[in-house]
Amino acid sequence: MNPNFTKYQPLWKMVDDCFEGTRKIKSPENREKYLHKFPSEQSGGGFQYELRCLYADYDNIFRSAIDLMTGIMGKTPAAVRFDIDGEEFTPQEVKDIDVWGNKYDDRLTGLKARLNHAQTLFGRYGLLLDVETNKQGLEPRFIIKEYCCYSILDGEMYQSPMDGKDRLKWIMLDESSSVFNPVTKTREQNKRYRILGVDAANRYYSAVLEGGDADVQWLTFNLDTPAGAVYPQFKGTFLSFVPFTICNVDRLGIDEWQSPPFIDMAYSTINAYNADSVHKLALTNHARPTLVTMNAKSVNRLVLGGLLELQSQGNNPASAVILETSGAGLNALSASVAKIKEDALRRTIQGMLDAAGANSSGEALALRTAAGTATIAAIDLAGARAVEEQLCFAAFWAGLTWRESGERISYSVDTSYINKSGTIAEFVGLMGANIGADGKPLLSRRNLFAIVSASYPNIVSSWDDNELQLESEGMTSQPFRFSEGIFNDDKTNTNEADNAESGEVAA
Repeated sequence: MNPNFTKYQPLWKMVDDCFEGTRKIKSPENREKYLHKFPSEQSGGGFQYELRCLYADYDNIFRSAIDLMTGIMGKTPAAVRFDIDGEEFTPQEVKDIDVWGNKYDDRLTGLKARLNHAQTLFGRYGLLLDVETNKQGLEPRFIIKEYCCYSILDGEMYQSPMDGKDRLKWIMLDESSSVFNPVTKTREQNKRYRILGVDAANRYYSAVLEGGDADVQWLTFNLDTPAGAVYPQFKGTFLSFVPFTICNVDRLGIDEWQSPPFIDMAYSTINAYNADSVHKLALTNHARPTLVTMNAKSVNRLVLGGLLELQSQGNNPASAVILETSGAGLNALSASVAKIKEDALRRTIQGMLDAAGANSSGEALALRTAAGTATIAAIDLAGARAVEEQLCFAAFWAGLTWRESGERISYSVDTSYINKSGTIAEFVGLMGANIGADGKPLLSRRNLFAIVSASYPNIVSSWDDNELQLESEGMTSQPFRFSEGIFNDDKTNTNEADNAESGEVAA
């Protein structure tokens, strides 16, 4: 197993638990891992610790942030292209990947959503191009299989003798799962490793090591002459490379190990959880004063609103007092919890947007979110490159050359996540500024429409559709005025050349 796998696995486990929430954070196996146990809580059977754990509130701002950032990347669907200039050149089996190219049958859109989520949460995900057939072994089709970070155990790069490029020599994947035993009627853990590699003859193979001695089988497995391996083929064509893509935070490659991009926010969430536990325990102690009796012979059970009767012990009079803790530190604890959560939110795009005022311009919003979207855009672009590489692998396997695959196939994403939408004040100001000194408009209706549609892309329809709407509303026979003299049909404005192009110059 790769030493980096052992290094990064605890980080993956932490962000995974933080994302899952209270159930994982407060589970018996994780309780003391995420909620620090004070020395004073070691005695007494751990009752005080259990009480503090019960009171603590795990506010899952981490999950909200991850879901938000993943949602931002899925705001605009990616554009997939299989051909250029209207050609029908790419094999249909490659195009079909966009329809049913994964086990969920949710198109490349669903694949990209899972990929981006894994990149954002863990910083690592694997895609394998494979071939499936029907029960008769006919009708082959491409499918992209997905592997989480926990499943990619080890691998090695080498310089391929076929094209001199650095490619995967071999990779080890964990496909272990629980299987149902029909004899014992129980589920049993089945250890299973899949080895993908290129043999001594530069042919791509797939081998499975399965059973309780899978680790022993791996020690004796020969990567160059694999025993029992199968050689995947598509319509009689074999590969000379491993069609596996490893996508990290912002780059591809098995050797490009990267920490989860928002691991610091996970730590902040745990810090807030610990601070909140102390705060809640302090509130409980402050709200529950302790009754202390002195020199009392016997005390009846006291209930709220009840009467306490004391019998003195000996010659000393009996007395009772209520001990209360000071609330001086409660405000400081509350402020500490709030600050920790605020610091965590500041690392997300949502925190930046919340800090912007309602009347902030599109440019101001873009500046505020530039730092937040930089990481998101890098994740999104890397994910797009991973999907595109898988499509190019399929095209090459189906008969295209590498050059043809690269020229004809593309998978691109739109990283302009923040629309520069103008405010109402900016819109009104633009209308007013369009009036020249002579009271005539400076911009043609078409140019003004272009500015408005750019500011409100999800609201304003196309120019032709807008004209049809005006006609249906009976507005074309009269000047359309947002304010006096703005949208008029006077043809003597200063941009007559543009008016002529748009067909608005009077005959």
